[in-house]
Amino acid sequence: MRDQFLEWNGRVADALLASAGFTSREVIPPQTEDIEEWVFISRFDSIEHLRGWRASDARNRLLEQVKPLLDGEFTELVGDAAAQYHLENSVTEVILEQVAPGKEGAYQEWSNRIQQAQAASPGYQGGYSQPPETTGAGWMTLMRFSGIDDLNRWMNSPARKALLEEAKDLVATSYQHRVDTSFPGWAPTDPTSGQTPPNWKVTMLVLLGLYPIVCVEILF
Repeated sequence: MRDQFLEWNGRVADALLASAGFTSREVIPPQTEDIEEWVFISRFDSIEHLRGWRASDARNRLLEQVKPLLDGEFTELVGDAAAQYHLENSVTEVILEQVAPGKEGAYQEWSNRIQQAQAASPGYQGGYSQPPETTGAGWMTLMRFSGIDDLNRWMNSPARKALLEEAKDLVATSYQHRVDTSFPGWAPTDPTSGQTPPNWKVTMLVLLGLYPIVCVEILF
């Protein structure tokens, strides 16, 4: 049943990429053995495009297809409520890849497969994949794990190495950067409460600063 669910997840990714205004997607697998709960975060550039996706025939078909695989209800959150699902206390690997000309379709299929494989790796807390918004830009992928040991285990695993071997002709250049989501020093402490902002907010702040730098480094 899990394999069928992961295959369905790949079809959702394909449908989202074809949807107007889609910018990125994050997949968070179950965090405990007791609760088999998956979280999917889809981002759009406007509320109109989000509404268009939610009302689309493609999405409705996918929801019907997954019903036999679910044990319980399918719950959706929008806006601030959805942001609460960002997980804290983790380590993230940022990967920016320049896809070889004419290989975009094959790369997309390969990207779906490697994301399905890493979702089965111990300690995996979620993935984020964003296609380029302009010609010549790279695909950005984030992988979040519960700790450095779990991340290193996946990065050095035979399964990942085999998948990277398959992508040799698909990826022209690749850049990797590891970030600790605690980000000490990136955000000031509130002088009244003595608390720092939530890790997920600091993560987004850091990525806004990091992404342009990564793009420049991979291009030059």
